[in-house]
Amino acid sequence: SAELVFTPSAGENIYLSQGLQNIPLQRNYRTNIVGRILTGQIDFNVITDPLYEDDYNVEVPTMVNGQKFQTLQEAINVINQSDAGTYNLSISDDATWATGVAGDGANLMFTNSNTTVNFNLNGHTLTMTGAGGLKNNATVNFVNGTIVDKTSYEYENGETAWEFTYLEFQGAGKYSFKNVIFNNSVMFAADAEVDGCTFLGNATQASNADNEYAAWINKGNVTIKNSKIKSPYRGFKIADKYGDASNLYTVEIDGCEFTNFSKKPGVAIDNTTNSGGFTPFTSITIKNSRFTDVQPGDQKAYIYETDNFVPTLDNNVVAFATAESLRGFAECVNTTNGASFLNYTIELAADIDLNNALWAPIGGTGSGSGQFRGTFDGK
Repeated sequence: SAELVFTPSAGENIYLSQGLQNIPLQRNYRTNIVGRILTGQIDFNVITDPLYEDDYNVEVPTMVNGQKFQTLQEAINVINQSDAGTYNLSISDDATWATGVAGDGANLMFTNSNTTVNFNLNGHTLTMTGAGGLKNNATVNFVNGTIVDKTSYEYENGETAWEFTYLEFQGAGKYSFKNVIFNNSVMFAADAEVDGCTFLGNATQASNADNEYAAWINKGNVTIKNSKIKSPYRGFKIADKYGDASNLYTVEIDGCEFTNFSKKPGVAIDNTTNSGGFTPFTSITIKNSRFTDVQPGDQKAYIYETDNFVPTLDNNVVAFATAESLRGFAECVNTTNGASFLNYTIELAADIDLNNALWAPIGGTGSGSGQFRGTFDGK
């Protein structure tokens, strides 16, 4: 507690103590008290900014439209309890969110369908915990940071391994991601636009690493552009796995780089027919993208493999940087009924030394031999 004594040049001293009780003082910090000192009643409204924690001055981690909150959950609650509108949410430290149960039963992060949330990660990490699904009704725009999946899929035990550990972006809302790193495998099960992002495809279970795709597009209108897919095993999967999608969706992959997959080509398109007997994907387009040292796949196409839906291709490049991958390409052409790669551009992505190993030229000359009909650019 503190007492202020005001000593005038004439008259008695004035003692002021009301409203000056229990003022928090901290070593090496200045405390300013602002108020009326010459009136009979003093009311002080003291706001400490930033917050103090023990002996340290700590930054408030979350802001919404300039208002500060100590936790992400507090900020989310305020947005959900407010009128519809646009909210600028930012974090200045790593944060977590418990997603709830996966399979379209997740907790709603943002509930108002008429709300837009611009979520700036500011270079920090947003970690998803819970049981799998991040669900929104709002439009949520993530920028500038890393999203980490630490969810668990207990309810999916026994299902196919390649969709065992995805963080699902679900709900009736819309998502966008710009300059975001997806550290783990993710699933898009709602409308989404992805621009300038990186997919690392790290499996949350090490024992299942080589079965995981960097991203799975299950339903929704999804555009992924100017992004890098660096998963060591598999790239993108497009499939209505649960057979419950009811709309006619479009998928566009534009200006992306797929590199070094040991298991699959760039995009794997599963059986897209749902339980109603029709395909919910009316258009799958892959354009202006580069596929370096990926696997040829079922159709020996490198860019994709498919069960029943052939994507539209435009201005893509398939590249090889190792002797092993170049030899595999030659085998794709030279086998019986080999791929001709008509309208393909093939690039040599690095100097390659065959180390005196026997080399079979790409494309045969005899009847029935595979013929290469694309463009080979040695750079």
